[in-house]
Amino acid sequence: MSAPRNAKPVVVAGGGIGGLAAALAFARKGLRVRILEQADAFGEVGAGIQLGPNVFRMFDILGLTEAVSRYAVFPENLIMLDAITDQEVTRIPLGEGFRAKFKHPYALIYRPDLLNVLLEACGRSDLIALETSQKVVAVDEHPRMQGE
Repeated sequence: MSAPRNAKPVVVAGGGIGGLAAALAFARKGLRVRILEQADAFGEVGAGIQLGPNVFRMFDILGLTEAVSRYAVFPENLIMLDAITDQEVTRIPLGEGFRAKFKHPYALIYRPDLLNVLLEACGRSDLIALETSQKVVAVDEHPRMQGE
């Protein structure tokens, strides 16, 4: 990769799923990134997360589809039930027809697994600095000066 395009790094406040994904997108554009995470370690709280076809398009762009797919579960159907009667309301097949229509799959993944895939990808980038125990307490925005 050529030299970074930015003298000062883009600062990302928060090293969760969104922050790490944003850092990877910036780095893919050749920008240096500094991720500031207030916790003393990168980690994710929670259970599963749904991954629709739109996010798999982004995984393709970021080169993460194979790594994510190792941890993801690809259900055969989405089944929606009535919360009171427990009767099936609708069923959406997620097989080849779904993939042909939307160009990407639907999946489920454990949040910490997704975070770890993103964290490992950030760690492999020379353009991304990962910093823990760094709490952002204020942001002071200034309009860009001409020529900056």
